[in-house]
Amino acid sequence: MRQYYNEIVQGSSEEARKRELWIINESISLLSNAKECEKNSIEIVKALFYTTRVWTIFVQDLISENNQLPNDLKLNLISIGLWILEECALIRRNKSDNYQGIIDISAQIRDGLK
Repeated sequence: MRQYYNEIVQGSSEEARKRELWIINESISLLSNAKECEKNSIEIVKALFYTTRVWTIFVQDLISENNQLPNDLKLNLISIGLWILEECALIRRNKSDNYQGIIDISAQIRDGLK
């Protein structure tokens, strides 16, 4: 019975990782397209909205009592998430155009999930 449960948990973990990879790739794709657009375009709005939602959910999950990642890793990911959220806010207010910074950090996180 325990082995069966462990297989389910492992499978769920692998599926969750695949979903996270897809979600981060989608964010990277949207941001890559947005950085080529004129300011205040709908593509920029969509990319920033999506990326903000993604990292808000990730941070909420990381601070959850149910999250079993090591504390050091959680703290690092929370810090990264808060930085990405702040960069998105700055871009939205036309005070930054650091799309590439968000893309690069997101790609590093994505690659760490592989």
